[in-house]
Amino acid sequence: MKVIHVINSLTAIGGAEKSLSNLLNQDNTNLNDIHVISLLDHNKDIISKLIPDGVKHTCVNMKRNGKIKSVKLLIDIIKKSKPDVIQS
Repeated sequence: MKVIHVINSLTAIGGAEKSLSNLLNQDNTNLNDIHVISLLDHNKDIISKLIPDGVKHTCVNMKRNGKIKSVKLLIDIIKKSKPDVIQS
């Protein structure tokens, strides 16, 4: 099963980030492809604490790229990945 998790940002550890980390660190033996997409920004130190090895991460960075370009990038990632589930 392929899963994409979409989160606003990964710049600090708050409630949403901790919940995502808990999901990602559970036994995911039935999942063969997990991808986390942050919309606004990310911090490499936070990512290393929250996201386990083997989980893909992409930041579409809406602040820098602009909304239209970022939404297009998000759609392209979803089309390419063909996930079974998108969790946001």
